[in-house]
Amino acid sequence: MAELLQVRQPGELSEINANAEARRKILDLMEVYYSLHVQDFGNMRTLPILKEIMR
Repeated sequence: MAELLQVRQPGELSEINANAEARRKILDLMEVYYSLHVQDFGNMRTLPILKEIMR
C-alpha cells in the first residue's frame, strides 16, 4: 500500500509488484477505510468487478 500511495504518474503503476491476493486485500482494505471515514459511503458496486479484473 505504501508503494501505491507514492505513485505520481499512471505509468508508475506497472512498477508495483503485487500478486492477485495482495491486490484483492488492498481493495478490501480501501473499502473498509472509506466506509469508516466517509459518512453514508455504503457498498462499492464496482468492487466485485474490480476483483474479477484483477485475478
